[in-house]
Amino acid sequence: PLSHLAAGARRARYECRSHTKCHPLSRMRSTQCVRCTCCALIATTILLLTGALIAATSLLLVHRGRTSPRSSEPPQPPDAPSHNDTTTPWTPPDAPWQLKLGAAYQTKTAGEWAVRGTGSRSSSGSRSHSHDAVALPALRGGTTDDNAALGAYLHYLATAEPACASVGTGRQCERLDVSGGLVVLVRDKQGAPMPGRPVRWIDPRTGRVAWQGSTYGDGRAPFYPRLVVPGAGAPLDGWAVETYGRYEWAVEVSHALSSSARTTVRWAPRSAAEQSVMDVVLPISLKVPAAVPLDVAFVIDATGSMSHEIARVQQTLLAVTAQLRQTSGRPLDLRFGAVVYRDRGDEFVTKLHPFTRDAPAFDRQLRAIKACCGGDEPESLNEALVMTIGKLEWRPAAAAVAFLIADAPPHMDYAEPYTYAHAALAALHRGVRVHTVAASGLDKGRGTLIFRQIAQLTQGRFIFVEYSSAAATAASHHVRGPVESNNLDAIILKELRSEVELWANARPETSAPAVPLV
Repeated sequence: PLSHLAAGARRARYECRSHTKCHPLSRMRSTQCVRCTCCALIATTILLLTGALIAATSLLLVHRGRTSPRSSEPPQPPDAPSHNDTTTPWTPPDAPWQLKLGAAYQTKTAGEWAVRGTGSRSSSGSRSHSHDAVALPALRGGTTDDNAALGAYLHYLATAEPACASVGTGRQCERLDVSGGLVVLVRDKQGAPMPGRPVRWIDPRTGRVAWQGSTYGDGRAPFYPRLVVPGAGAPLDGWAVETYGRYEWAVEVSHALSSSARTTVRWAPRSAAEQSVMDVVLPISLKVPAAVPLDVAFVIDATGSMSHEIARVQQTLLAVTAQLRQTSGRPLDLRFGAVVYRDRGDEFVTKLHPFTRDAPAFDRQLRAIKACCGGDEPESLNEALVMTIGKLEWRPAAAAVAFLIADAPPHMDYAEPYTYAHAALAALHRGVRVHTVAASGLDKGRGTLIFRQIAQLTQGRFIFVEYSSAAATAASHHVRGPVESNNLDAIILKELRSEVELWANARPETSAPAVPLV
């Protein structure tokens, strides 16, 4: 402390002056006096330098105070904390869809949304409220489609799954064999893909239904004969998981959900390649609804380790939903839902927000999410996915898309009759496309593996938050296929718009020849 330093300097001067050998004219001749005098000079010099430093610091702080942003602006998120950090994040401003947006706003990304608080006006024309807020920096993300680069993905699984299964004690992940996949591409008589059509795979020798699913927006319905997941526990049902590798099938496609009309074809694949595709043409024409039905669900990890990104995740989702509503080129029958989850022992494990068309209400639900608790690294992701697929009321004839946003793998040590694999199979059965979004803290071993397994099996994309460059982050997640990089909200919005366009029959596929019906 400066007070002790000053006291030492005064004491040194006093001792030197009171010494009998220290005559004012011969002070420097005494060795003892010279030593005392040097101490005093050093202490005095330190005091002067310290005073100068304090003065300079004060001037700098005053200057910064005059030029810094107003204190009302939101703080920037800190660097990533430890997994147990329970810092309460800043709550983002009102959602853009609650404001009257001009054309200039309608193509902005999350990083460009500067919500200026236009507020509402009273009958006299004055604003009833007004506020200024600056958006947080946009999250950057990369995305890859493991189904489009299936060979590279299968090579990754060959090393990642055995390593994950051998970590520690107990099961750390599921081993999902998706090689030799069989894909039915259902078209109408004009060649347009037909989404939402029930498809059943039947063993013609026994009549046993080995798998039943539904076509996605691109008209495709995948089936993986080698995929075996032990124990299909409640509350999930509706599929058979043991297929024993049979390679001769009767494929039955229903013309509509409520129709008894069906088309059945025989398919005997000649080889068990990475994936085989067969066209099935129905003798009907696709009827495009006036408003495309779209159900969107967000599955959000709200544990403490997400504190450093939860505010920007909220901002991203608000920007996505606003732009989807404001700029969609087609009428939408749009519903949003969410499942927020933490872990056992927290205030809640899962929190369900049912599908709603009430945009302001969903806005409030998003803004109310707080990151807290969580304890150890794994979280209750298994239960959250089961609730998302099994408890949310997905419409059977609607485009169905879910986004899982998290930074931790699931607990595989809990005594549960289901895992993320069962939830992913249920999504595939119902035609729900799940895109997984890996936040920056996700474990690049089993975390990356599980997220990529979920996305690939449900025909979604693996999306990751960039923390350096897209190439470096992709490499850390062991991605070898093509990667697209953009702001995270732009990536999510692109996937949603693509789904809408597929269901609206805007881009029919005509590349593959139709297979004659037998």
